[in-house]
Amino acid sequence: MVLAACDVVAGGGDSAQDLLKPSVSARPGGAGGAVLGGADVDGFTVGQGKPAEVGVEVEVCAPLGRALAGAVVGERASVVVRDASGEGAVVRVVVAEYEGGEAAGALDAIGVAFDGCVEGFRGTVDGERREFEKVTAAPAPDGTDQAVGLKAGDRRAFVLRVGDTVAYLSGTPDVPDALLDAQLLKLRG
Repeated sequence: MVLAACDVVAGGGDSAQDLLKPSVSARPGGAGGAVLGGADVDGFTVGQGKPAEVGVEVEVCAPLGRALAGAVVGERASVVVRDASGEGAVVRVVVAEYEGGEAAGALDAIGVAFDGCVEGFRGTVDGERREFEKVTAAPAPDGTDQAVGLKAGDRRAFVLRVGDTVAYLSGTPDVPDALLDAQLLKLRG
């Protein structure tokens, strides 16, 4: 197995600094080369997806809401969206290519939002009301420049950065390991 799960929050801390987990530096890839295809994950159907439209009632929570919904945080150069299903899960996979250090800034913004919105918040995803319940940190994979795992209610999300490329995975009821492994391999090129 490619991934080694490690606790994102060391020592039970729940701060932005604890949430963002730096790991082994990996070589950068691009959005196009890091996109999952149907042949990349056995037992999963992978097809074209569309970006989620996310709104939140409290603006400081926006990066966290976007990450939980599988939407891009911050300014990016290109975005590719895939929908994957298998192992009883439905997962939105978004790969974004950033410029000029903006990729790291996107993960930093998620960490700041986590600090301010961990108790939960309200918003909309694709026009439907959504209650983002209490948000907790979840184990994130090794082998990235930055990684974060999140859980809120029945939704699990991971944000993985390698160089200037960020993958957002958001699934219910989970993001299966096989899919997470495959996306990490694509990111690492």
